[in-house]
Amino acid sequence: MTVFSKRNIILPGPDGKSYKLRRDCFETLPDGCAQGTYFKALAADGKIVPSQPEAKKPLKAKAEN
Repeated sequence: MTVFSKRNIILPGPDGKSYKLRRDCFETLPDGCAQGTYFKALAADGKIVPSQPEAKKPLKAKAEN
């Protein structure tokens, strides 16, 4: 999962490791981090912004003239 951090944060992970989020940077985290209460509180306050997965859409072929 990719998140954008608006502040310097140390986030506890599900595996017992700590993950450093740097201010104004995109960081990659394990998906299990999103289940924690601290992560949910930071997201609700707007201090981190989790990325939304883009839907896979089939590519359209270009129309020939």
